[in-house]
Amino acid sequence: MGAHRSVLLFLCVALSGCPAPEPEPSASDLRWLDWLDRRDEAVADLAEPVLDCVQRTDTSFGAFHGCYDWHSAVHGVYALHAATRLLDDPQYLQVADAVLGPAAVADELATLENSGPLNEIPYGYAWFLRLASAREAAGRAELAPLAEVVAARLAEWVDALAPEDVPDYVLADNYANASWAVANLHAHALEQGDSALAERLEDFVRDAILPVSCALEQEEEEIDQFFPPCLHRALVLTQVLPPAERDAWLQSWLPETPFLEPLTDFPSAHPAGLNFSRAWGLWALFEATGDDRYRDLWLDHVLTHLDQPDYWRQDYQAHSHWVPQFGIFAIDMTD
Repeated sequence: MGAHRSVLLFLCVALSGCPAPEPEPSASDLRWLDWLDRRDEAVADLAEPVLDCVQRTDTSFGAFHGCYDWHSAVHGVYALHAATRLLDDPQYLQVADAVLGPAAVADELATLENSGPLNEIPYGYAWFLRLASAREAAGRAELAPLAEVVAARLAEWVDALAPEDVPDYVLADNYANASWAVANLHAHALEQGDSALAERLEDFVRDAILPVSCALEQEEEEIDQFFPPCLHRALVLTQVLPPAERDAWLQSWLPETPFLEPLTDFPSAHPAGLNFSRAWGLWALFEATGDDRYRDLWLDHVLTHLDQPDYWRQDYQAHSHWVPQFGIFAIDMTD
């Protein structure tokens, strides 16, 4: 009887006489749907310490004076824009607007034009370009002159890298990471229609970053700082290389069974950002491959860290002035 039903169902579908049955959702899909039910609450929770820190006065900078240091203030204000869009809640953008008042932005521009803060190259400058993009998407254009200066300086930094030094910068697990800088600079170049810069960066990725060896399995040992060098390399390769080159690289690089255990114990303050920053590269791999296993690993890392609020909500100096912004970016990537 079961065989007869199968034949009848086949004929029914083939002749368009009845709708095909909906496929059963996979365990991975069900897990993702559960996460989507929780997502807004997670973003709102992460945004609470961000709202607090961007309004503090921890430094003397005109706009980016909270969140303990300039770069954390920059990605703090970025996170407010992301939260506004993810939650459709204007309160976050209102705080960003207040921080980025005309006098404050003019002060930041003057600081940049006077060659500062140069110690924020490449990390802080890369984050600033992401903020400028989010600001423009929100209908505000006052950061465009600053972004022009920042992009030019960051491009000079990339151009000045000696070939023999590039592997060290690609493998850096901290502020010096070249992949993070190039990914954001390339995205900025595309948005601004700067095809010459975009092509230069594509060549740099192909000629300088692609040859650097860094297997996904190495991330199990890279737990001393806040960036995962191999996943950041994967992020920039998947985002910058043309599809055919990207797919050829993925075929040669992807492990047969991807695995990466989220961290639950942190030897110092900086590794507390690693679960979230790993998630950025894991999502890039999911987008490039459509392989649910990378989405599952993204969830492993994000949920593990969300469930450890001591490492993102507490301890302003060590964690809460920067880790929540990493988490908001991880979620913003998926929207």
